[in-house]
Amino acid sequence: MAPLCVNACAVLLLCVLSMCQATLIRQFMPDASAKKAFCLDGTDAGYYLYRNTTSSKWIIHLQDGDFCSSAVDCAQRATTHMGSSRDWACALPDATTSGEQDAPAPVSSDSRRNPNFRYWNRVFLPYCSGDLWIGQNYNASGNLSFSGHFIITAVIDDLLTNKGMNMATDVILGGSSAGGIGVMLHLDDAALSIKSATNAARRAEAFVGGYVDGWTRFYPTLAETKIPAQATPSTSPFIANLVSLATLLYQAYLPASCTNIYSRTVAPFYGTQCADPRWGARTISNAALLVLAARWDTYNIFLAFGNNAYACATNNMTLDAEESTFIQAFGDYSYNIAQNITMLPVTTAANGVSFFLTNCYTHSFLSVEDQCSSVNGTSAYSTLVSFVSGGRAKRRVLALSPTPTPATSLRCNADCGSRQCGWGTNTPYPAPRNCTMQGVGFEAHRFGMLCGNNTRRNLAVSNTFNKESIKYVVVNATARNAVCMDDTPYAYYVARNPATTNWIIFLRGGGFCDSFADCIKRSTTDLGTSKNYACTLPAREVGKSGVEALPQPINADPAVNPKYHNWNRVYMRYCSGDTFLGRRTKAQGNLFGVSTAGHYSVVAAIEDMLDYHGLDQSTAVVFSGSSAGCIGAITQLDLVNTMINARTGNTTKVIGAGDGGWFRGFPLESEFNRIGNPLLINDTYGSAFIHGIAMLFGNVFNAYHHPGCQFARNALNPALGGHDCLDAQNTFPFLKAPAILLTARWDTYDLYLKLGGSQYTCASASGYLNPDQRTYVGAYSRESLLASHKFRSRTSAIFMPTCYKHTSFDIGKDDIDGPVTYGPPCGELDGLKPYNAMTAFVAGAMNNEANLDSYTRIAEGPADSLGITCRTGCGAKQCAWGTNIDGTADCSLYRGSSFSAYGASVGTYACTSPSLTATTGPTMSTTMSGGSGASRQMAPAALGILLAACLCFLLLI
Repeated sequence: MAPLCVNACAVLLLCVLSMCQATLIRQFMPDASAKKAFCLDGTDAGYYLYRNTTSSKWIIHLQDGDFCSSAVDCAQRATTHMGSSRDWACALPDATTSGEQDAPAPVSSDSRRNPNFRYWNRVFLPYCSGDLWIGQNYNASGNLSFSGHFIITAVIDDLLTNKGMNMATDVILGGSSAGGIGVMLHLDDAALSIKSATNAARRAEAFVGGYVDGWTRFYPTLAETKIPAQATPSTSPFIANLVSLATLLYQAYLPASCTNIYSRTVAPFYGTQCADPRWGARTISNAALLVLAARWDTYNIFLAFGNNAYACATNNMTLDAEESTFIQAFGDYSYNIAQNITMLPVTTAANGVSFFLTNCYTHSFLSVEDQCSSVNGTSAYSTLVSFVSGGRAKRRVLALSPTPTPATSLRCNADCGSRQCGWGTNTPYPAPRNCTMQGVGFEAHRFGMLCGNNTRRNLAVSNTFNKESIKYVVVNATARNAVCMDDTPYAYYVARNPATTNWIIFLRGGGFCDSFADCIKRSTTDLGTSKNYACTLPAREVGKSGVEALPQPINADPAVNPKYHNWNRVYMRYCSGDTFLGRRTKAQGNLFGVSTAGHYSVVAAIEDMLDYHGLDQSTAVVFSGSSAGCIGAITQLDLVNTMINARTGNTTKVIGAGDGGWFRGFPLESEFNRIGNPLLINDTYGSAFIHGIAMLFGNVFNAYHHPGCQFARNALNPALGGHDCLDAQNTFPFLKAPAILLTARWDTYDLYLKLGGSQYTCASASGYLNPDQRTYVGAYSRESLLASHKFRSRTSAIFMPTCYKHTSFDIGKDDIDGPVTYGPPCGELDGLKPYNAMTAFVAGAMNNEANLDSYTRIAEGPADSLGITCRTGCGAKQCAWGTNIDGTADCSLYRGSSFSAYGASVGTYACTSPSLTATTGPTMSTTMSGGSGASRQMAPAALGILLAACLCFLLLI
């Protein structure tokens, strides 16, 4: 019995884990181009997928969205997300910012709207071909592609080949409006492909069913019904024009099951009538079909009345006699056809046609929940559930409202004036939000285009726990100056868990750019542009060195991040080159020809999180970052604290945590040890290096600084303009929010800047530091120890071990910062690793402890630098501070005999990571893909150029 219980618990655990994330994630097909799966503008099509490996059931939904019918119309459509995949969101949210759902109910992640299919494998196909999903004209004139048929077949093939649908037991293919037409014409062939693949993979055919949500009838217009010769579908000029459009422009795909009955060479329909269930239902033999329809389809009526939207002609906003007669006849026609279709014979246990027809003025049911969408109290969604879950031999559903509602009761919506008739404004939403008739605004356009609001479609408060971090683009980014260096919109990643009100926001590191050429080059990389950002960041990804892809405090692995793995986690990508502080875009005259707008991006992202992601419900927020991200986080901590608490009513505890971002305001080693008039180690005023940094952050970046710090420091030395607030020891005393700094006594990146090169070159043949070098490193150590006490207060703390390193939460770097693990032994102090020190401080702050300085840990250990040696195995290229792995694997920094570098004893520490590749030290590249470590060095020559350039800039301005 015990093993059975254990197995049952294991299965239950797998199910629970698989349900932690239910969001639909955008997928790209690597062979989309080869399969001609193009959007209108030629961009590759794709789809959204929620994959649940514990389920063998799949549901696929084709988006709705009308069609384009002229060169101008199609060209205009190609510039929107209904004709291009350029701006598709990375994830399909559960609800738009306006309160309506983006995903149709059967594929929604919202358990309230989709309780039955939520944990199926769910697929959503966005509609971008404008051709009713039937086009095969992928190289049309005007550089347009009508490739709807190719998109469907490519997606089905990708799901079967690469995503595991070949192991399915049930597959449901459905669509709304235009998507329903695509289903009608592809269901039979898709069923054959799916059954063949599943039979080959699991020796059993999957059941395949389909649903059509929104019945678009072949029906004449109001004007044509008044002319006997045009009053039937087969004689209607309007229908003839649609047939011409489908056959000539789209080059419509028609399945063999259709053309075997309705030849594509016979007028007037040329086989296209298979798109209408009146004719097409009898051609489907390999799958069961459910049609969900309203007796009065608003889109059909919208077309039949021949206007963009029906303009009420009478002053009292009621229909006239001819209009009422037409609509009544339309309703009777719909009812009679539905009855006839459901009388078609069922030839196998897996086919047959079911019908759901309501007395309702609407178009489709599954995109937006309608109050009128029920028959005898049963909704369209519930009918779909019954259809899908019915026994193999009885999947027939007949739900026809028997008593027609008098058409004379229709009224136009007075709130919309005389422009449009408000049929079916029967949703819970006020009519002015959609004055185009319920359905005529096309529920497809609710996928980001409702009321012209197509900028917020990718932002929503999710009601699911996402282990994966999903990319979100700042709303109206350009207008808010929230842009990367190349002016692409700023983007960030959110892993949402609505079960908690705790948040952690982490700013990535990556140095800064310091010259025109450097910034231009950087703007072409992921540290300067968002154009290549992935849609998602995996919950846990192991790189070549076995290191987690996400920084430790926002990693989803509880073994790596036991404290915060199930918090709401935000990863702020770094693409501004300005330590997140810049306030000058290219359009605002940035002197380096790029945008350095990190401050604007932080502010906009926080505002969006408050507006759309639930940050306004937070009770605790940790605002953190590494290296350049540490500077950005600590500098803007009080600002973020104010922003959040202004929305939450001062109920949120905001806490800062900086990792490795203490860039000491010390002069260069060459300035400290120069002949003649050497500077003191703490002489910021006399240092050309510090003045160069101040000019860079002032004249080029227009950097934001903590207002209290900048005011005080500017009063002490106006020449620096308060930009020495970049030195954390100057900012910390002014912080109002609690904060902790995690740093090493010897910060390798800071020393690497101060020693003035891509890597310090040992000058002596013996491999030891010369006297000047030893003097500087010793002074650096002593001054760091003295300055560390400036971080201490009742609301702040510092954790500083005796160690050579830069950051503690890096994203898997094989560089000078030590072994490729989290919390290397070098970072330990009093038995605590940096992560433990941070979590303890945060817990104390959340508990409102009176004296947070009790969490301070400072190693008062040796300040001697005489034992630091160059690793002779690396030649004279590099000085080996603090590495604890074999020189052949890492020729960077070697621990001195006096230091507990990485906790290793004196002697060569064995290399335990054979997969590491040998390095020759840090390079000048700005494209470092690692995490928080800075990626840009400032050599003395570059510094001189910078200073000269800054002086020129000062003269110019």
